[in-house]
Amino acid sequence: MSFFSRLWFATGLHHSPRLVFEIRRQSLSHFKSLPSLFNQVSNNVFIPLNLTLGMFVATVLYHRPANDPNPRFDLDYYTEEHIQPAVDIWKIKGSQSYRVVSYLNDPRSSIAVLLMMEWPDEEIALREMGDPELRNAAEADVINYTDLSPVIVKGRSVVNVRF
Repeated sequence: MSFFSRLWFATGLHHSPRLVFEIRRQSLSHFKSLPSLFNQVSNNVFIPLNLTLGMFVATVLYHRPANDPNPRFDLDYYTEEHIQPAVDIWKIKGSQSYRVVSYLNDPRSSIAVLLMMEWPDEEIALREMGDPELRNAAEADVINYTDLSPVIVKGRSVVNVRF
């Protein structure tokens, strides 16, 4: 038996086409987290949320030192002068999205700022992020916006839902 019993296009709010799934209730009981990935529009009809699975994620973390609740970090410079030129290049090369999150106003956080970049494929991300010219320019620019050392961690998105 197919997990999705029917797949069809229907007209939704604002007269825009919406991909609609009719899901058998008994199938949902096997996947407890799945109902939260859909907006229920009627008894057995669900509209999928904007769902992305399996994206490669590179995250740049700037850790807040325990002895410095207010580290130097010029967020305006970081977003406008440091990140934006790289993003302009990376989006042409395949980057899907990026997000800068500031925790500078929360002294309880061990992270001051983080940058998350999503790529469809790990190989593409590592090749583009490892470009020596771009990497050298980025490393030389850090002193212009912070005294914190960036740490890069890599992983795979398990579930990413946008409502």
